[in-house]
Amino acid sequence: EDDEEDEWDARIRRTGCFPQHEALQDCYYEKKDWRRCRDEMAAFRECFRR
Repeated sequence: EDDEEDEWDARIRRTGCFPQHEALQDCYYEKKDWRRCRDEMAAFRECFRR
């Protein structure tokens, strides 16, 4: 049983931008097209700029 968080997710969580990352991933999962997730991508990018 592997209870450890994925290193990539842990790094993003430490930035404080995990909610935006999750929203972007959920959007892509639903729409299967990054171009249809521009708002989510912009929010994630803006979070990293802070």
